[in-house]
Amino acid sequence: MGIHPVPFLLLIAVAAPSCAARRPAEEDAGGRAAAERQALAAAAALLRGPDTGGSAAPADGLFAEAVSFLAHGDEGGAAAILSALLEQHPGHAAAHRERAGIRLRMGEYAAAAEDFRRAAGHGPADVDLQYGLGTACEREGERLQSAGREREAHERYRDAAEAFKQVLWLEPGYAPALYSIGCVYARLGKRDDAVHYFRRAAEGAGEGSDLERRARYNLRLLGDY
Repeated sequence: MGIHPVPFLLLIAVAAPSCAARRPAEEDAGGRAAAERQALAAAAALLRGPDTGGSAAPADGLFAEAVSFLAHGDEGGAAAILSALLEQHPGHAAAHRERAGIRLRMGEYAAAAEDFRRAAGHGPADVDLQYGLGTACEREGERLQSAGREREAHERYRDAAEAFKQVLWLEPGYAPALYSIGCVYARLGKRDDAVHYFRRAAEGAGEGSDLERRARYNLRLLGDY
């Protein structure tokens, strides 16, 4: 699994490629609204299709429509269809997972975390889901901290650490998770714990890799040479 940089704060963090939080390009508000109306119309057509017989619309049709919108770069439209799907099929793990990724990329971190949790609750646990949950919680912590809401920020950082540790339970020694736990502990002021995880990340990352350089850089920031 590759890694991608995220904005520099106290430390430099990494995120799984499926979860990298990138802000979408500026869009014309009218164009986005029109696209979302189109998506909702498509979802509504599926929901009232001739084969529903008054029962919930087939989840596969709605999910395929959302995937099509994603393939064309319309994340807002895809999110609207996924939301319509989840109203009818609240236990659809794949829909929660896809919407979580969209919300994370759009900067809706708390909502993304909730979707990652629901996806994990309705399907098998895996590294990407837990890493996504950790990333969403960490980003929400950063947002709260920048707003001066320290107590709530620390709660989200603790949630992030727990999610990243679940990654290690699934894949012991996974260097990006070790690194991310180091970042979270540094933000919580737990220097010794942060140093421990940065050391493990540096040792577990490939020699000369970007992740190893970042881990050693953060160790220097923390006064560990």
